[in-house]
Amino acid sequence: MAASKPRVERMAFGRMPDGTEVERIVLRGAEGFEAGIIPFGAVLHTLHVPDRGGNSDDIVLGHDTFDEYLAQRKFLGATVGPVS
Repeated sequence: MAASKPRVERMAFGRMPDGTEVERIVLRGAEGFEAGIIPFGAVLHTLHVPDRGGNSDDIVLGHDTFDEYLAQRKFLGATVGPVS
């Protein structure tokens, strides 16, 4: 598999109840690596990693839509850090 140039893509993912847009940031790396992040709680939305055969699959448990993250606060994909 040929290595690809790393890149970052930003796209709309949903809206907060007050109308503020929430984006999804996708980091794409070599050989099928891809991480999807939403800034709502610093959530790792998707993580596609290739196996030894080169087949890539999402290994993160998460919701498909932003509305699901708002409706069900189960902290899927949440990152942990200091709380003040």
